[in-house]
Amino acid sequence: MFRFSPVGLWAAFFLGSVALAVGLHWASFPAATLLGPLLAGVAFALGGADLTMPRWAFAVRKLWWAAWSVNMQQKNAQVDANDWRVA
Repeated sequence: MFRFSPVGLWAAFFLGSVALAVGLHWASFPAATLLGPLLAGVAFALGGADLTMPRWAFAVRKLWWAAWSVNMQQKNAQVDANDWRVA
């Protein structure tokens, strides 16, 4: 049985997700950007692809969301301070 490299599988998954999302968006499906990767993941899983995330990707994801949440808290605090002035 022929085995694809993990990089090749992730590249094919990415391209398939984008193609499905664009096609669904063109067909005016709601939530096309959510359904494209979802359907690509189902297709890859049913096809027996072994897509596993490397451990470093979890660390990158955690850092990204931590930075995003701090940024959003600062923006929300500024909006609240401007909208709820007392005096």
